[in-house]
Amino acid sequence: MVTTHPFQAESRNPSPQYYCYLSSLDRDAVVSSRRVLETRTNRTGVNNNPAPPMPVMQQGDMYPPGSAVYKVTLDFGGTSANAFAYGTFSCDASRSGRADSTVSNILMNSESYTYPEDGLVTQTVNMYDRGVQIRMAGAQDVNRWHRNSLFNILQRPNYEFTGMNLILSFKLNISKSEDEGFYQTLSGSLSRQDSRHGLKRLIVRSCPSNHWAPPTCYGVCDNCYNGGVCDDETGRCICPPGFMGANCLT
Repeated sequence: MVTTHPFQAESRNPSPQYYCYLSSLDRDAVVSSRRVLETRTNRTGVNNNPAPPMPVMQQGDMYPPGSAVYKVTLDFGGTSANAFAYGTFSCDASRSGRADSTVSNILMNSESYTYPEDGLVTQTVNMYDRGVQIRMAGAQDVNRWHRNSLFNILQRPNYEFTGMNLILSFKLNISKSEDEGFYQTLSGSLSRQDSRHGLKRLIVRSCPSNHWAPPTCYGVCDNCYNGGVCDDETGRCICPPGFMGANCLT
């Protein structure tokens, strides 16, 4: 199962959407949606993270033949609809005889005061990579990083200028499995309820670079091009949108 990855939930659109695509092997799976991370819980513990609506199956010739396509419309109603639509959401597929599948999707406010420097909401690294940096561009009054929980404070960001852009970075000396998660940059001058803080997901492969098959990781990965990533469980290339094939060359 795959899902689209919109970078921003347009603030002028009160009903952002994302789609989930199931292959022909999984087209009869039971599909559901959920909020992966509570990004809008405030310091007093008040939960402002409503669950997303259930996915709706789509029909039409514009979709890949043999597949099943579901749409999730984040229509929460009211003037705060877009704020509620900010965060991390998933599509979950369950089918008898096959492992459950979950794909996460990040939606950010188009008026976020920080955003991923490279424009990508996901970053994949290897176990034991050195000097990994998670980088955001944006406002100078951002004063802390969080991982997963809004109350899991990591450190104050490092500041640097690249051209005219202010870059905020968080550095991992050696990447480990416990570093995986959703990283957020928060400002002391804005409320968590504004839904304007930056979000980026860090995925840590279970093996060192160019290897797969944990825990021994004896398998050697084939070359994955055009931003493809070697799956640490199968050794196959996971291709980014727009590329396919064994080595992501087509």
